[in-house]
Amino acid sequence: MKFRIYLLVLLAISFTRIQGQIDTALKPIVVDSSIREVLEDKMLESSKMLEGELRERSILSRQNLLFNGLRTEFQKARDYLEPGIDTASYEIGIKKIKEGAQTAFDGIFYNQGTIQTSRNLATSSALLLGFEKNLELKKEQIDRTKERLEGFRLRIDSVASDTLLFYLPRDSAEVEEYIQKVASIRSDFGPTEKMLDAYLKKMGATQVRANVMIANLRLKREEIRKFQEELSGLSFKRELANIYGPVGYTRPFEEIIHYSALKSFLVLIFYIENQVFQILLLLFVFFLINRYIKNLKRNIFAAKSSNQTDLTQEALKSPVLSASVITLAVGQFIFPSPPFVFEALIWILITIMLARVIWFETSTFWKLSFSFLFLVFLATCALNLVLQASRLEREFMLILSSISLVFGIVVVFSGRVTELRQRGIFLFIIVFLVFVAVSIFGNVFGRYNLSKAMFTSGVFNIIIGTYLLWTMHLINDLFALSAEAYREDEKKRYYVDFDRIKKETPSYLYYLVFLGWFVLVGRNFYIYEEIAFPIKQFLQTDYAIGSLEFSITDILVFAGILLISAVSSKLVSYFAGDGENVNSEDVRGGIGRWVLLIRIVIITCGVLLAFAATGIPLDKVAIIFGALSVGIGFGLQSLVSNLVSGLIIAFEKPLNIGDVVEIAGQKGKMKSIGFRSSTVTSFDGADVIIPNGDLLNNHLINWTLSSKFRRVELLVGVNYGTNLEEASVIVMEILKADKRIRRSPEPVVYVNEFAASSIDLRILFWVHQKIWLQTKSDTMKLVKESFDKAKIEIPYPQIVLNQPNDQADSAPDETET
Repeated sequence: MKFRIYLLVLLAISFTRIQGQIDTALKPIVVDSSIREVLEDKMLESSKMLEGELRERSILSRQNLLFNGLRTEFQKARDYLEPGIDTASYEIGIKKIKEGAQTAFDGIFYNQGTIQTSRNLATSSALLLGFEKNLELKKEQIDRTKERLEGFRLRIDSVASDTLLFYLPRDSAEVEEYIQKVASIRSDFGPTEKMLDAYLKKMGATQVRANVMIANLRLKREEIRKFQEELSGLSFKRELANIYGPVGYTRPFEEIIHYSALKSFLVLIFYIENQVFQILLLLFVFFLINRYIKNLKRNIFAAKSSNQTDLTQEALKSPVLSASVITLAVGQFIFPSPPFVFEALIWILITIMLARVIWFETSTFWKLSFSFLFLVFLATCALNLVLQASRLEREFMLILSSISLVFGIVVVFSGRVTELRQRGIFLFIIVFLVFVAVSIFGNVFGRYNLSKAMFTSGVFNIIIGTYLLWTMHLINDLFALSAEAYREDEKKRYYVDFDRIKKETPSYLYYLVFLGWFVLVGRNFYIYEEIAFPIKQFLQTDYAIGSLEFSITDILVFAGILLISAVSSKLVSYFAGDGENVNSEDVRGGIGRWVLLIRIVIITCGVLLAFAATGIPLDKVAIIFGALSVGIGFGLQSLVSNLVSGLIIAFEKPLNIGDVVEIAGQKGKMKSIGFRSSTVTSFDGADVIIPNGDLLNNHLINWTLSSKFRRVELLVGVNYGTNLEEASVIVMEILKADKRIRRSPEPVVYVNEFAASSIDLRILFWVHQKIWLQTKSDTMKLVKESFDKAKIEIPYPQIVLNQPNDQADSAPDETET
């Protein structure tokens, strides 16, 4: 109605103006002032009414959007909550960790016994650390879930608190519609809201319990660290009565064994769960070393005949065992602060596999000696897993150490030291005797922790020293064998002076052996932690340059990852057959055809992992590379072109390693395909380095891209008087008799052309690319022999000279005169 009045007023005004324009020429219009006032009042009233209507419509439209947004947020929350949130699993996980922590506290904060033991403190500290990391992972899940729930609650409250939602329309029908919308949302999503609030309350309580538990675990670990410091300062002081004195605190030995085994098992599980990446890395390194040793062994067999090949070197007897020993002996140092039970498993595996490698190269005396020593080692490992002191353990340790001392003395004075392949083991035996003697003294006179640490370290010292020396020996053997097996150009790939290593063991290997021995043996003493802690602190201290923060560890990790990726790329190239045995028939199989793609993936992943491991933001790196790309585009066009060409070759695969190719008249076999350039080995033995861009830009002929066979063409001339059918039959019989020539496509013989001095036969047949030259030569010989037997002559090239008639006539006249 209001809108209609407004339109009528506008029409009246418009009509008055139009009429006024028509009648202006006739007469002026006189409007009464009262009528003008009425019209102006009507217009003002209409405009106000229109403004109110428009405002209300705008409010209602925005209100509808808010209702839809509220419904959408409730729907998202319901979809997220409908499957249910397993808050019970979080509670159970926290409860189990709490119970496990009580196991870790056993023997330290209750059931303490007479003294604290260093092994129990170290194991419990590692166990609490494992619980703490596990709980932190659960807490991250709890935080993410609670943050998601709080996001729903915040968005719902934000929409619901908008004042426009509480605006009531003027029209009664629209008010009824508004009430229905509100009732619909309440009925549809009321339970969802209650569920959301309930889960928020539960997750908040669980989050508080997790935070309290983490703080408690950290507090207890700090208390254990203080116990370790105090115990380290009392190493040489009496802790218990003499072994022949009265027994103090007694706890059932079975109970001690039970809690010791439980703690060790939990520590092992937690540690393995947290070291999955390192374990996978060791498996990858084992694969590479194993492949290297197998290739080395194959190359040595290829260089010598089977009855002359000398495989007395231990490294080649069992590539799997040798690779396992090298991988575990060297790779164990990548595991940070490993618990003893984890170290013991590695040491046992290394010792068993090493014994299998060197068993038949060892004299009977040393076989028996090391067998006894290995049994003592196993008993010592079991003894070191006992975490609480008892008289029974002390007595067993005294007996075992006394027998070991007698064994060591017998070995030293047996005069058999010269039979040792590794003379350095004798030094470890001397250290073993000293440690065991100190252990016996400490055990008898109540220095329990000192006694146990010295005895276990003495036994571990000789085992660790032995397998480290033999590992060095195996590595040195591999280098020496590489000097014999590889050509000079292949040796240059590894940047190692194989010939020098073959003559003498580098001295730095002995330094590395001593350093590794010191680290592995020193872990049994808390003083090692006091020495290592300042070094770790220095390496892990954060430094800042502008907004970029880094540590020495980050730099080492960054460089290490890049180095590992570069070396891995080269090794993958080698293991794929890149550059080796290019004359072999099956070089194009296996992963050789994918070697460039694999190398690109390794380098790319290495670079990304290096940046990610050091925490360098990749967006900043992208900005730097973006700024450099302009300069690279103008200054290094050729290099970039070759790199891009390398990628194209990697994906399109127009050629593979081992293919017979022809580039600009240069024939040879593909030896390697690199990032920037590729290498072609010519049939003369030269290596031709060709940029990848040239491979794509020039007319590349690949003789073996789709087939390993090629067609051979021979042209054979016969005299004009020859029976051509007979000659063709003879040639066909030769071709069919040769098994090297393919039957499909069949060999054919054509009469090619009438030449100056012969009729040329064109012989065509298909043979394997590898033997086509030899087959062609043999076929030519057989054709010549068969033609000679059949009296078919292959004519020599002839030139017929005809003299002019006047010269021929004048010759007799001259003779006559």
